[in-house]
Amino acid sequence: MFMFDDYKDIQDVAYSLLVNSVTKNKLSHAYLINANNYDKCNDFVMAFVKMIVCDNHFTSRSNCGDCNKCFRIDNNNYSELKIIEPSNGLIKKEQLLELQEEFSNTSIEGKYRVYIINDCDKMNKHAANCLLKFLEEPTENIIAILVTNNFSNVMSTIVSRC
Repeated sequence: MFMFDDYKDIQDVAYSLLVNSVTKNKLSHAYLINANNYDKCNDFVMAFVKMIVCDNHFTSRSNCGDCNKCFRIDNNNYSELKIIEPSNGLIKKEQLLELQEEFSNTSIEGKYRVYIINDCDKMNKHAANCLLKFLEEPTENIIAILVTNNFSNVMSTIVSRC
């Protein structure tokens, strides 16, 4: 189970920044996380997703983790969360077009819809340009979390939008 408070001491700057953005209702439309080969980065990201979408998180300053949403996020079965991984070493334009089509519909379960692009530095040029359009014209209540281990390979225009 991914609990965001587990990262308070390990990733204190990132933890504080993200907790403040959620508790003050000042979420950005896009986050770029440089994983730096941190072996628990995926857990950190999933805990952040739960903090965003779970109605019970940070009520009385404790993580939920027990509700239906948290359970389904833990089991990769939450409809308002889409995770994109490289296919054959690349993230392709078709994957992002499918994401945009899926996220063009209204949220059915919660206030926010979240998508994660793991290894975002592995987007081909067409995919990166497709994502840029999505990032430049953000839709309300859709949050992007881009994750990379190779920050220097992420297109600078994508970095500037996050």
